[in-house]
Parts: sequence; structure tokens; C-alpha cells
Amino acid sequence: MIAATLKAVLKSIAFASGALPLWHRQANADRLTVVMFHRVLRREDPRWRLADPGYTVSDVTFRACLDFFRRHYSVVDSAAVLAAAQGGPPLPPRPLLITLDDGWADNASAALPILREAGLPSLMFAVSEGIGRPHPFWWEVLTSARLIGRLGAADMAALWQGAGGGGPPPPPDARGIQALVDRLYRVDEAARAALIEPYRQAVAAAGEQRQTVTAEELKAMPAGGMAIGSHGASHTPLDSLPDPEADLALSRRTLGDWLGEPPATFSFPNGRYDAKALSAARDVGFKLIFTSDACLSPLTAGRPGSDLLGRIYIEEKLITDAAGRFRPELLALWLFRREARRLH
Repeated sequence: MIAATLKAVLKSIAFASGALPLWHRQANADRLTVVMFHRVLRREDPRWRLADPGYTVSDVTFRACLDFFRRHYSVVDSAAVLAAAQGGPPLPPRPLLITLDDGWADNASAALPILREAGLPSLMFAVSEGIGRPHPFWWEVLTSARLIGRLGAADMAALWQGAGGGGPPPPPDARGIQALVDRLYRVDEAARAALIEPYRQAVAAAGEQRQTVTAEELKAMPAGGMAIGSHGASHTPLDSLPDPEADLALSRRTLGDWLGEPPATFSFPNGRYDAKALSAARDVGFKLIFTSDACLSPLTAGRPGSDLLGRIYIEEKLITDAAGRFRPELLALWLFRREARRLH
């Protein structure tokens, strides 16, 4: 306990003294930082208790993060990053791009107004088949069911067996849910829907609401400073699809129909990719491709040396204290010291 307290004090001193920010200004001047959010909700929102805590930040924490970004970075938009990658104007020192994944309804109702208030641009990667969807995605149903105590060990065992899993089932925790989800991706869609249905009903009874943006909200977002990229058509990890190019082409075409032009940016669903998936993303026309590799992207004369960029996810519990208060030194340590790596 004493050691943990001392460590926290030392982190606070390193940040408050200015030593850590000064080091960051020098070390990361020629590195692009891309941060990744998913959901932004008020803690009082009834959806808060049903949302995956690993992918949800409060509106208070989100505002604090944006203030932190303005203080320590040059926040840029995706058009500037794309232009620099293609030989155009270089990025400013310590550039940072804000991204959000999936196309959650709260990106329009909560995140975008806060971003506009802060005067900061962003980039949302939308799952095209999810736009206007009235119900949660099946994998979110499982997470929400666990959070309301509806998915216990017996349920996990039944689902694991129903999905054809071998050996003992994973435990009913966040890591176990992810293992189950990975297994269920391989199951026929109709069979998977039948397995999930009881949990979908339980989550609906607990008050789950529409989860994704509508087409009208999507079309209005760019004018508000939130550019739109693709997160695939179905959100299925591309390394598990026999024809990833078909999924990507459908997504780019669908989003293009809504937006007036196909998006130039793409992020891999679940952060998973292989050489075939990467090649497919390039072949269908994406010019900037984002991974979940938690690294910074080195710049040469202010320009990325690759169209493939890493991102660093932002999780509420990692940057707040036990009382839920934002701790800037924790976010500084989370971001400033990341490895810079050129992805190919």
C-alpha cells in the first residue's frame, strides 16, 4: 500500500513539475499519436451500466481528455494526415488525431457536441451494416448480459458448447467473453442468432436502447467536424473472412452512397488483420488504414512513412483514480512513453 502510494505521488510530481511534458515535447515532436475511443456517456445515463467499461468513457473524462490533448498536442484532422501521407503539407509538431470506433449513437448525441465545444476535429469509423440498427450487435448483447448478471458460468458453458468450442469453457469475465465472441464469429449466422436470442431479450428488458447512429446523423457529422471512415460492413474480423475484399467494398460503397463520396480511411474491426486483409483494404481504395497496434507513428519531415498507422485506446479506469476523477499524469504516462514504430 505504501509503495503504491509513493509510486502515485512520484508520477504526479513528474507531471506537475513539467519534467514529463517537457520530455514529451522533445521526444514526440516528430511522431503522430492516434487515440481511439468508442463510447461516450454520462454516468447517469441508463446505458452506462449496460456499456462495456473497457470501451466507454464518461462525458466528464472525455472533456478532460480533450483539454489534455489541446495542452500537449497539435490536434489535427484526418484530411491533414492523409494529405501529409501523400506528400502534401507536413503535420505540425506533436500531431494527434482523435478517432472513435463502431458508430455508436452516443458519438452523435454526446461525443460530437463535446468535440464541437472544444473546437476539435475527429474521425469516426462506422460499421456500415450497423447504421440505424435498432438493436445491439450480438457481441455487445453478451457483454451487457454479463454486466447485468445474466451471463454466468453455466450460460458460458452452454454457449461455448453451442458454438462448437472444445475443452473447458472460458470464465464469465471480460476476457472470457472475448474468447466466446471469437468462437461465435465462426458459427453460422442463423445458429448464432438462436444462441444469443435469450440474452438479447434479457438486455432489452433491462432497458437497452438504439445503439448506432442513424443515416441522417451520419450524414450530418462531417459538417460538425467529425469525418467518417469505414470499420467494415459487418464488423467481422477480416482475418476470419474468406473474402475480406467483399466486406470492405460493400462498406465503402454503402458509406459513399450516404456521404456523397466513399471514405478514404478504414480501421480494422477488433484490430485484427493479416497480409490478405491489408491488401484487400488497399485494393478497394482506402488511403489511410488504422490498426489497434498501440504505437506512435514516426514522421519524416512531418509526414508518415506508411499508410498503416497504429492507435492507442483510451480506457476510463486507466486514467482515473478510485473515485473516478481524471488524472492527467496517468494519461501522460499512458501516451507519452509509447514506442514509435512504422507499420508495413
